[in-house]
Amino acid sequence: MEVDQLVEDALRRWSEELAQINRLIEYEGGRFPLTIAPNPLDTLLPHLSQVRTAARLKSLETIHRIVLGDMAYVRDDIEIMFTLGRLVEDEPSVISALVRIAVDALTVSIIEQVCAQDILEPDLLRKLEAMLAAADLDSRLYWGILGERALFVESFRWMRSDAYTNELDQEAKTGLRWGIYKGFLHDQATGLVFWNRYVQAVQAPSTGPRVGDTIGAEVSALPDVYLITKMVVPDFGRAFVLDMKTTSQIRAARTAMALERYRIAHGRWPDTLDKLVPEYLASIPLDPFDGRPLRYSLKDDAAFIYSISENLVDNSGEVASFHPSAPRDATDCGFTLLPPARRGLPADEADSGQVPAAGK
Repeated sequence: MEVDQLVEDALRRWSEELAQINRLIEYEGGRFPLTIAPNPLDTLLPHLSQVRTAARLKSLETIHRIVLGDMAYVRDDIEIMFTLGRLVEDEPSVISALVRIAVDALTVSIIEQVCAQDILEPDLLRKLEAMLAAADLDSRLYWGILGERALFVESFRWMRSDAYTNELDQEAKTGLRWGIYKGFLHDQATGLVFWNRYVQAVQAPSTGPRVGDTIGAEVSALPDVYLITKMVVPDFGRAFVLDMKTTSQIRAARTAMALERYRIAHGRWPDTLDKLVPEYLASIPLDPFDGRPLRYSLKDDAAFIYSISENLVDNSGEVASFHPSAPRDATDCGFTLLPPARRGLPADEADSGQVPAAGK
C-alpha cells in the first residue's frame, strides 16, 4: 500500500481526536487539572503522554497536507503545535518541561519541512517568525525546577505528618521521629542547597549543563544517610542541554524566516546575516551556548543557520535535520533552507548530500 494511503487511513482513524486538537486554534488560556498527592513524590502526570501523542498526530497531519501541496493550513497548524507545548509551560515538574522542549523541537522540524516543500509567501513567513519569537525563551525549565524544589520540601513535611507516621507501629514511629528531627532535617537541608543551585542556574541557563553535571557527581558521592536527597535530586545537566538546543533551533528558524524574505526580495541569499539588520531582523539572535550571534554558511545554494551547540566547536554548519544526507553525528544544531530549485522534490533528489562550507 502507498505510504500516502497509509497516512490517510491513520488520519481518518484519528479524525475525532484531530478535530479536538484543532480546536486549540481558539485557545485563550488554561491548563490541565493537576492534583499534588499527599506525598508529592506520588504525584502523577498522565496528561503528558497525551500532549506528546497529540503533537505527533498533529505533525503527521501537517506534513501530509504540505506533501500534497496544501499550504492553506500551515499558519494554524504551527500555532496549534506551539500551543500544545504551552499547555504544560508552568507545571511544577521538569518532566513537563522536557515534554514542552520535545514538542517545540518537533514544531521547528515541521517548519523546516514546510520550507523544504515550497516558497512561502512573505506574509506567512512573517507570521511564522512572530510565532517563533513568542516561543523563544531563555529557559523552559524555570517553572519545572522551582516546582521540583517545592515538592522536595513538601515531601519532608509529609514524612513528618501523622498521615505518614500513623501507618507505622509505635517502635518504628519513635525511631522515625528521631530520624526526622535529626538525620532527615540534615538530609532536607543538604538537598535544598542543591535545589537552590539549580534555581540559580536556571536563571543563567548557559551555566546549567555544568551545574547539573557537578550536582549529579556531588549527590552520587554523598553517604547513604542522605537517602532522600540521593533519591530525588537528579543530574539535570542533559535537560539544560536539550533546552538550549531547542532555543538554538527556534532562533535559527526565526533567522531563517527573515533570510527567506531577504532572498525573495533580492533574488539571492545575503553574504552575511548582518544584511538582515534592521529591515528583516532587529538584531541577529544569539547562540545560547556561547552568547555570540548565530552562524551562517552557504553550500550548493542551500543556507545553513546554526549554533555551535554543546561541544562549543564550529563544525561549519553540519546540522542534523530530516534530510537523508544530513550527518547522523552532527554536532552543530540549526535550520536548513534549500534553494528554490530543490524544494518539493523527493528527499533523495532534493538533498545534495554535501557538507556545507565554513561558517561566515
